[in-house]
Amino acid sequence: MKKGHIILVFLLGTFLTFLGALFKLQHWPYGTFFLNIGLIVQIIAAVMVVIKLFKKAKNKKVK
Repeated sequence: MKKGHIILVFLLGTFLTFLGALFKLQHWPYGTFFLNIGLIVQIIAAVMVVIKLFKKAKNKKVK
């Protein structure tokens, strides 16, 4: 996992969350769907960050 990939996934989740908020404010359909998908994508990005940090810490312990 490269740092760029994690940032891209996080930005995608943020975009979907903002899009869902816009849809909810305008009372357009699928607002809840976009909010939920955006938050799930952001959670996936956070898990990717945690995995990367643990791998980095594990590599430092070995050396």
